[in-house]
Amino acid sequence: MEASIVIKGEVRINGGAAIGHSSPTNTFKSHIYSELKGTAALDKIAKIQFCSGGAVKDETTSFKGEVTAAPAKLRLYGSYTPSSSYSLDEVRIVTQSGYTYFTTALSSPVNVTAGAPVNFEWSVTLGVNRVSKSGFLSTYNIDMTDYLCRLLPAILQIIAAGRSNAFPSGINLRPSKCLV
Repeated sequence: MEASIVIKGEVRINGGAAIGHSSPTNTFKSHIYSELKGTAALDKIAKIQFCSGGAVKDETTSFKGEVTAAPAKLRLYGSYTPSSSYSLDEVRIVTQSGYTYFTTALSSPVNVTAGAPVNFEWSVTLGVNRVSKSGFLSTYNIDMTDYLCRLLPAILQIIAAGRSNAFPSGINLRPSKCLV
């Protein structure tokens, strides 16, 4: 059986409808892969950047976050005050080590005004896309549900709160066994 992590996200500006969809960067994907191999790589989210035309116009380190387990969802929200007026067309989620984990291109840019507070909400949901079993495994019952129900929220807890805050005793995301 093959399984792939499905990542869905969105952003809302000033309470408006979803106007953008988050895309994980290759760095985020690589860090998850490293974690599954047993090497700690995931980093805590430290700031949210607000961009126009590919340039960072503003950023904030002051935001609230919450993680839910079912579905595995991370929601970051708050407000910031733009330093200048511009057309907001992208939001980036950046870690404390400077890695960009998600970029969200807005389908409809939002004009923001210097000094006028902007409310934002960014969220990402992790799920699993299962592919049918093939070959000699097709006759066996392979159930990874329990592992995945713990893995996906653990990924989000680490990037939301940091490894030591999310799991006081630390955590290794590498699977320890596979039962067939």
